[in-house]
Amino acid sequence: MSKNDNSKVSIIIPVYNGENYLRAAIDSAIAQTYSNIEIIVVDDGSTDSTASIAATYGDKIKFFSKPNGGCGSALNFGIAKMTGDYFSWLSHDDVYLPNKVELQVKSHQEQQDKNVIIYSSFSIIDGKSNFVRSVCIDKHIPPEKRDLPLYALSHGLIHGCALLIPVVHFFAVGLFDEALRYTQDYDLFFKLFHHAPVHFCNHTLVMVREHPAQDSCRSNKAKSGDRRDECNRLWSTFLDSLTDAEMAQMEKTPYAFLRGMVRFLSKTDYDAAISHAQRMAEEKLANTKISVIMPLFNDIPGALLAMNSVMTQTHRNFELIVVNDGATVDVSQVLEKISSDKRIKYISIPNSGYDAAISAGAKIATGHYMVFFGTNQRLSPESLATHLRCKEEDLLQEL
Repeated sequence: MSKNDNSKVSIIIPVYNGENYLRAAIDSAIAQTYSNIEIIVVDDGSTDSTASIAATYGDKIKFFSKPNGGCGSALNFGIAKMTGDYFSWLSHDDVYLPNKVELQVKSHQEQQDKNVIIYSSFSIIDGKSNFVRSVCIDKHIPPEKRDLPLYALSHGLIHGCALLIPVVHFFAVGLFDEALRYTQDYDLFFKLFHHAPVHFCNHTLVMVREHPAQDSCRSNKAKSGDRRDECNRLWSTFLDSLTDAEMAQMEKTPYAFLRGMVRFLSKTDYDAAISHAQRMAEEKLANTKISVIMPLFNDIPGALLAMNSVMTQTHRNFELIVVNDGATVDVSQVLEKISSDKRIKYISIPNSGYDAAISAGAKIATGHYMVFFGTNQRLSPESLATHLRCKEEDLLQEL
């Protein structure tokens, strides 16, 4: 890293009644090997000894106190006070490894796009700081997908404290939604990652603490229901916001992506989001267009029967491309049938054989998949639907 680099990183620590863990969090921020940092602690209306603990650090930190408004409001307060070029969130019960900021800033400087958001792997510890498990991104995501902005996020592999975010993004998409108690992080990250490039810094840099006092871990039934409702809305809204191109970029086809989301969400209790993803997957499958290409020479009776078997498919989004391969008999019956259905396309070429006719049809096909079909063949009504589902499920098995 260049010694002349003056990029400042603002480490923002929101805290509410954090006397058990705050000191460890602040100590880990102070211990960073990257020197150009400011540490902003925002007390969100604590009723314990949080303020007195923070006071022991003197001018090593910037301390602010505000009425209780939730994590999102405390983070927004800190962002309004920060003077750094980058935002780095540290929950009061989590811990940075000493080189967290240094390695992420270095990784950022190596990227051509200076608006890139850096993310890293993290470890889980319990309330007594015992190691529980590692969340190693490189073991969950293939290399070619690690820098796809929405991939890690859609698989729940992004942790807010393992990010380094250029502050300019807050001006572009806004801040945390203070009305959200449980999903203010992913709500904003979905907006950010739709807007910004990302890069994976292949290090484990944060120890994330899981303990019973966390909102997400409390067993109160009313709060549990509120959390579930909020998470259901979050994931359903996220899925609705994706384009087909974004889904296909992540998992080859929208259906494969959505079925993967069903599989991921099925590990949670977000029943409404799971059902939403299932419905979307079936809709995408129904809307997948198939091009059926049928070369035609002189078998007119066979062609009419073959065409009938295509037109009665239960999968309705298809086109039938009839390629007249230089037929020497009357094709008026075929033309009459073609004129009665807009899903049938017709082209005529000099007699060149089956392969040439298929190639000519493929050039004008607009479907996502193609089926090659002879006048001596017949499709059962479920054929296209069955083959399409099998093909998409095969793609899903590859994920």
